[in-house]
This record gives sequence, C-alpha cells and structure tokens, in this order.
Amino acid sequence: MSGIAAEYSQREPIPTLILSRFEGRNVADQGASIVELKRLGIKTISVDETMVDDTSAGKLAANMLGAFNQYLSDSLSEKTKF
Repeated sequence: MSGIAAEYSQREPIPTLILSRFEGRNVADQGASIVELKRLGIKTISVDETMVDDTSAGKLAANMLGAFNQYLSDSLSEKTKF
C-alpha cells in the first residue's frame, strides 16, 4: 500500500452512528445527546437529513428540526390530555 491508502490503514477507525433520523423529546434533549456523542468521539450521520452536519448551516438545520420535533411532541401531548 502507498499514499492515502497506507495513511488510512494506520489510523484508528472513527466510531460512527448512522441514523435514519435523529430527534429528542425536545430541543434540550437533542442538543445534550449530540454534545454527549461528540464528547465520546462518535460521529453522527443522518441518512434522511443530509443537510445536518458540522457546518454553521448544518447546525442551524439541526436546531430547526429539533424545534419542529418539539412542537409536534408538545402538540400531541396537548391533544391527548384529559
């Protein structure tokens, strides 16, 4: 092996979590989960939400999706209360 292939063969694998979609019960839970996964060195990849990444636009998209998820969860809770 030579070049890039040799360089990558000597590196440790990066733990990766591939998701169809990532959501928490609310924005705070989602943010805390993402921070904890990063702290553990686990990279997250969303198959369905490809716009979510470590760029400024990707972080904005993640927060907007989290806000919509929280709205839907809260709305469902309001409809099911007695």
